[in-house]
Formats: sequence, structure tokens, C-alpha cells
Amino acid sequence: QELPSVTNPADTALAVQEPPHVPPMSAPSQIQPVATSTGKEKQCEWWPLCKLDAQICGGIEKDRCSVFGINGKKQAPTDSELALAFRHATWSESAKHRHCYWGACGLAIKCGG
Repeated sequence: QELPSVTNPADTALAVQEPPHVPPMSAPSQIQPVATSTGKEKQCEWWPLCKLDAQICGGIEKDRCSVFGINGKKQAPTDSELALAFRHATWSESAKHRHCYWGACGLAIKCGG
């Protein structure tokens, strides 16, 4: 035996509304939200190989970069190539000339060791 429905769709339908806009304390008469920026540039996920700001090349995610992403202009480098470029861009000159701790590859900058 089927039980009678306690509610019907009309009873549960709520109107969907935008969240209320609360103006900032510095501009109490402002009635529209204003888009702002933090002023900080975000590096592309392919940095240092792609030196563009992530907002310009789309490199907020690796797949979206217009240089190395899915539809990018260049072939995407391997993770080891990206890591090597990162070490070249961030290590000091003296660190670039240190010998590898493991001793197998020569210079530490090649393997990160």
C-alpha cells in the first residue's frame, strides 16, 4: 500500500535569489559590487619556461597556458625539463657549480641533488 505524500512540489519550491549586496564600510553608498585585483601577479604554472603572467597566458592551470597548454603554441616540456629550468632560474651561481651529493651525475643542478 502506497503512503500518501506529505508534501507536494509547490510546498517545497523556494525562490532562488542572489545573495544580498553589502557595501564596504569605506563606500556605504556603493550599490554595485566592484571587481578588484590583489595587485599581485601570479606566475604561470610553466614558469620559468613561460614568463607571462598567468592572467595573460591562462596558466593558472598547466592545461590552460596558451604557450604550453593543451592547445599551446609549443610542445609541453617533461616534468624533469621543467624542474631543471626551475633550478637554473632559482639557484645561486655557487649552487649551480656544486657537485652532486650522490656523485653519479656530476653537477647537482642536473639532478637536483
